[in-house]
Amino acid sequence: MCTRGIAEPAIEAYLDDVNARLIGPQRTRAAIVEELRDGLHTAAVAHHRRGATPDASVAAAVEEFGTASAVAEAFADELATAYARRVSLAFLLTGPIVGISWLLLLAPPDWWQHGPGALWSSIPALPLTVLGVVAGLLVLAGTSRLSRWIQPTPRHLLDMATLLGLACITGDLVVLAVLAHLAVPTLTQPGLLAAAAAAASLARLACSIATVRRCRHARSALAS
Repeated sequence: MCTRGIAEPAIEAYLDDVNARLIGPQRTRAAIVEELRDGLHTAAVAHHRRGATPDASVAAAVEEFGTASAVAEAFADELATAYARRVSLAFLLTGPIVGISWLLLLAPPDWWQHGPGALWSSIPALPLTVLGVVAGLLVLAGTSRLSRWIQPTPRHLLDMATLLGLACITGDLVVLAVLAHLAVPTLTQPGLLAAAAAAASLARLACSIATVRRCRHARSALAS
């Protein structure tokens, strides 16, 4: 192909610039970049057949596609939707593992005899868990067939994903604070379970902070 060889670095440099501006799941970004690569080569070949040199063909193809920032912005909605769904699904799938660890650790053995109030007082992060689950389910619904009735915007989906991340951050900080103030003998299952629950929350805390930051960046891309 005419665009291979000396002109190839120009295409790859352009694609690298676009890829650096894309905010979203790696697989979706890779698919977009590959689609752009095919389109650029096709456009460059068309220009070459009309008599342009390989370098001039690539330059013309890149000019047709537009600046890297404009191309990245054109895919911002698609990437925001994919990212919001991906992180919501990840939190909802891994959340029960963290939640069950804290439930076994902090819940009184006879909490069911005293009603839900005893459980909520032992684990004050439960309302935040409910809030996060609702936000995550709304994102999944808004990115499924139900979206035809809900009709959320990418900005709304990112807001819900951000709310889910903030709920996880606050909830993990709350249960870690509770654990720090409890004496080990007062725990239902001290020792290894306490370490496992704390490690799970710390790992999710780091992921949640990264998620909130990335959602903010993706939202800024939409706003621009």
